[in-house]
Amino acid sequence: AWYPLNWPFYVVGFRPGSVEVELALHAFLACLGAYLFLSQLGVRSSAAMLGGLAYGLSGFFAGHSYHVPIFLAAAWFPWLLWAYRRAADNRGIANISGGALAGGAMILAGYYQVAILAFAGLACYAAADIRSGRTRWLRAPFIYAGMLAGAAALSAIQLLPAMALMKQSGTDVPAYSGDRKSTRLNSSHLGIS
Repeated sequence: AWYPLNWPFYVVGFRPGSVEVELALHAFLACLGAYLFLSQLGVRSSAAMLGGLAYGLSGFFAGHSYHVPIFLAAAWFPWLLWAYRRAADNRGIANISGGALAGGAMILAGYYQVAILAFAGLACYAAADIRSGRTRWLRAPFIYAGMLAGAAALSAIQLLPAMALMKQSGTDVPAYSGDRKSTRLNSSHLGIS
């Protein structure tokens, strides 16, 4: 409910084809983000276009079209990389804010695991950036931390209740502890004789 790109569908009303429109929109966003990221790296325009299409129309997206939150969150990953690259190459907080927006949208899309993996991927990219000497060793962690903190702040309306629920949930106690007496006791509690 908090994901901003769902709001037009709430206004218009969900119809049978709404999910297909949402998937097409996010496939376009994934293609455009990958194109912009590859262009920022200095790749030829035709190669960046091919790379954008290869990402946004890849088997990952086709295979996860039934799991909409994964699809939506993964569409924002190249935007996160693009914002990092712009922030590393240019001074200013605007690009860090852009990365925070992309990260926040990724979290609000509803599948936290993709956001965690995306920020892990961004950390690897930043580490490679430092190792290659393209970005100073102090600047890259500052950009990363700013994007992560901004994304967490933007998605706090969804993250804070989720963290409270995670604290309340626990693991299940195993029904079988190994001895015969506890097996009969546990199975009798289940109504099994």
